[in-house]
Order: sequence, then structure tokens, then C-alpha cells
Amino acid sequence: MDALGLSLFCVLGAQKTLEVGAHPTVAIIMGVISGTFGGIIRDVLGGEVSLVLRKETYFTAALAGAVVFIGWSATAEISFAGLAADFLCCFVVRALAIHYSWSLPAY
Repeated sequence: MDALGLSLFCVLGAQKTLEVGAHPTVAIIMGVISGTFGGIIRDVLGGEVSLVLRKETYFTAALAGAVVFIGWSATAEISFAGLAADFLCCFVVRALAIHYSWSLPAY
């Protein structure tokens, strides 16, 4: 469920940012922020150390998804296929990281 939520909000954040006419770099940043901020709030309210500050590939999955979406939208019109590619990229990276315990250096 975590990977689904991250992927969905990453897609929506990047798409809405491009729709208002922002630069693609801003859309990547907003996709990552909108995807990860819900998890940060969940962890804070749950009294846990945030996933972003642990060895999880949470931020990296959102970044990969947002970059794929921006790359897709730069070559073609924003469509369901582009949104699906972004969603799947983010979901697959996060799901594989959870399944295989992939991690990054901790902060």
C-alpha cells in the first residue's frame, strides 16, 4: 500500500505542476514532495522516524517516477500511457526495494 500511495501522489504532483505551466525541474521536485510528504506526516503522527531519514529508497523511487514522467511528457503529450509509465516506474522501484530490502546510506 505504501508503494501505491507514493506512486499515485508522485504522478499527480508532477502532472498538476506541469498543467499550471511550471518548468519541468519544478514538476520533478513537486512530484517528489507530493509523493513523500504523506509518508512523512504518517511517520510523524505515528511517532516513528521518517522513512526519508532511514535507509529506505522512498525518496529515490519518487524521484525515478517523476523523472520518467517528465521525460515522457517532453517527448509526447501528457496521456494515460505517460501517467501509467510514471506510476509503474515509481511503484516497481519502491516495491522491489521493500521486497529485496534495498537501502541507501542513512542520514
